Formats: sequence, structure tokens, C-alpha cells
Amino acid sequence: MPRARNRLTTRPRRTTRSSPLSHTNVTEGRATIYPAAGLECHNVSLIQEFKALTPPILRGEPNFLEAKNWMKEIKKILDVMAVPEEMRVSLAFFMLRDEADNWWDMIKTTQDVTKMVWMQFKELLLSNYFPEAVRRQKRAEFIHLVLRNMIVTEYAAKFTQLSRYAPNVVIDEKIRAEQFQEGLRLNIRSQVAPFMLHTYSEVVARAFVIEKEIEEAQRLRSRNSRFGDSEKREQDFKRQKVTHP
Repeated sequence: MPRARNRLTTRPRRTTRSSPLSHTNVTEGRATIYPAAGLECHNVSLIQEFKALTPPILRGEPNFLEAKNWMKEIKKILDVMAVPEEMRVSLAFFMLRDEADNWWDMIKTTQDVTKMVWMQFKELLLSNYFPEAVRRQKRAEFIHLVLRNMIVTEYAAKFTQLSRYAPNVVIDEKIRAEQFQEGLRLNIRSQVAPFMLHTYSEVVARAFVIEKEIEEAQRLRSRNSRFGDSEKREQDFKRQKVTHP
């Protein structure tokens, strides 16, 4: 009786699909599946990259400009790294220390910070360091700022400092220049106005030159006045000698 041939039963070959977070390495026709790199690993890598760029630390002193500058520097780094919007706040709060860190802990007890976007974080932080009442006070101080007893360079420095508190007032370069010009003393403003300048830097430069010209004219008048008084005293002395030899 002839022997029956061995028959091979063909079964469907199993295929292993890797998850979107897995890494597959193909070696000699065989696929090796490595464990998935979870989001936690991705976050750790992102944090390391973020810290490598030496972001500044915010400790929480009551200083609005310091807090605002901190936000500005942090945003620069996040922009360079092209960090997605949903991860920006998570990276930023790693740089909070001391009172700033305590403030963030308090915020976390009252709000869902896991879904907080950058603009919300910025508004919360700046509101903490710069309450609305103080904002109104600084805005009013800027609007009514005038040169008075300051020199032009001091006035320009004060103008720049206070203008940060009133971004809605100086909405463009032309208005910024007009606001600065209006605060100049009349003897300077009356000489700047005819030039019809439209940029802040031009108005500052022209005001500085005119101020120096006024100071020089005053020095010349003072010197001439002293010279005239001396000459008059000498003439009076000569007349006295003639009258009373």
C-alpha cells in the first residue's frame, strides 16, 4: 500500500502590528517590536531641551516688570523650540520658585490647569503681580507725564518705562511720538512742532538737540551779563576817580 504523502497544512501567518507609539526594527526579514515610548518620555525629553536653553527663574518678588520680562524670555524659548500650545504652560511652571511656586499651587486648587493655554497663564500671572487698580494708576501717570524739571533724556527714560503700562494708549509709532511731544516744555515743544516729525526716535532726538541749544544760549546770556556787570563797575569806578581826584 503506497505511503500517503505528508500534506502541509498552510495556516494564516500571524502579523504583529506595532502601535503608533512603538518602534519597529526590521532585521533579516524579522520584525522586532520595542516597547512604546510613552508621552512621559517625550515630556522628559522636552523638559531637558527646555532647561538646556537656560530659561530664567521667577521667584515671586512683587515686581511687575520682572514678571513681565520673565514671561517674555520664556515665550522666546518656547517659540524657538516650537512647543505646541497645549504644552507651554507645563514647561513654564517648571521655572517657578518660592512665592511664585506657592502661587501656582494655589491656582491649581481652583482651576483645571491641564487645559490652560499660554494667554490664560500670562493673564493670571500678570494680574497677580499687577492688579487692575495699580494698572489704572500707572496708566494715568503715563498719560499725564510731562517734562517739568527733568532733562529730555530723563523724560524719555520715564516715558518708556510708563508706556509699558499703557499699551492701549500708544497703539502705534505716530501716537507714541505725539504723546511724547505733548509732554515737552513749551520752549522745547514750540521748536519741535514745526518739524512735523512722525516717529518717537525723531522727536526725542530733535528735543535733545533743542534742549542743548537752549542751554547754550542761556550760558552765553549769563556770561555776557557777567561781563556787562564787570564793565559797568569799571566805568563807575573811573567816573568816581574823575569826580573825586
